Amino acid sequence: MAKNFNPKNHQVWTSYKNSGIKTADGQITLAGQPGAVVGFYAYSGGRNAWEEVAGTLGTETRIYSLAVYGGKLYGGTALNGKLYRWNDVNAWEEVAGKLGAETYILSLAVYGGKLYGGTYPNGKLYRWNDVDAWEEVAGKLGAETEIWSLAVYGGKLYGGTYPNGKLYRWNDVNAWEEVAGKLGAEEYTWSLAVYGGKLYGGMGPNGKLYRWNDVNAWEEVAGTLGAETQIRSLAVYGGKLYGGTGLNGKLYLWNDVDAWEEVAGRLGAETQIPSLAVYEGRLYGGTYPNGKLYRWNGVGVLTVELKDGSSGTTLVKETIPAAVASSVFRPFPFPGVMFSTDIYLDVTSIGNTEVIIFYYD
Repeated sequence: MAKNFNPKNHQVWTSYKNSGIKTADGQITLAGQPGAVVGFYAYSGGRNAWEEVAGTLGTETRIYSLAVYGGKLYGGTALNGKLYRWNDVNAWEEVAGKLGAETYILSLAVYGGKLYGGTYPNGKLYRWNDVDAWEEVAGKLGAETEIWSLAVYGGKLYGGTYPNGKLYRWNDVNAWEEVAGKLGAEEYTWSLAVYGGKLYGGMGPNGKLYRWNDVNAWEEVAGTLGAETQIRSLAVYGGKLYGGTGLNGKLYLWNDVDAWEEVAGRLGAETQIPSLAVYEGRLYGGTYPNGKLYRWNGVGVLTVELKDGSSGTTLVKETIPAAVASSVFRPFPFPGVMFSTDIYLDVTSIGNTEVIIFYYD
């Protein structure tokens, strides 16, 4: 670790100081003599792991969908196609029973202030009545038997399907309109998410990431993830796009260009992360084959802001992904910022983080 490396002139300091912060969000004041702050390390203390927060739901062995609705976290399941609400501690409460012949609630989304679900084996769209049952709002989509993904984009509700991996837009009444056809060998539009003002889709069986062109086709933005042939879920967390996979149930962070970086390995016996959702500032994942709910302990994105202690003026601010923060020394844009008064730093992260600020005087 380059604790005493001066990035300005590539020399070793004869003296340096550091101060550690262990906090989710916090502020530290560096008081005393005039000095120069040169950069920081950040370490999340196990950012690559999940914490189980709800066990298997009886015979419901798959939490295929997650959504936040009315300030609570909901999950759609299989093998009996039920809807559950998490108790914020360690268990689920059933709020809607099996949907007739529909045995899987593959997808959930909030649209127009209501909760919608996409199903299997008849590929229908339902709206929850906010009490204990569903209302059908769109029937089967021709040969499409599964609505694997739902997302709201540009003020409209979109759905991704199987077995032809198509993209549809709901007409707000009772039917779907096709807006993107089959993507070569891709059969599943496993996941949908809006990121950076665009609609992205995770596909199968080749596990690629695509961006919709807003008209009628997709553009590939990340290729197959090694042995991960399914991008089962997508979510935006801390301003970055994350994907949950099968066949090994890993969590990845997209690099905003053309590839993924692994940020959490396989969850024990859980081989798929079919659902992701951000709830109360944390990232949650629903799993298969044991239908458990997990919360990721990663920091997501770390922001370190350096301010003048007298005026409160921001002097330096840097926001970086956790995976980068934890690995290398981060010099501020101009090393050796000098101060004649006390300074302080605002540290904002998701999860428990230790931030080490390096300065000398």
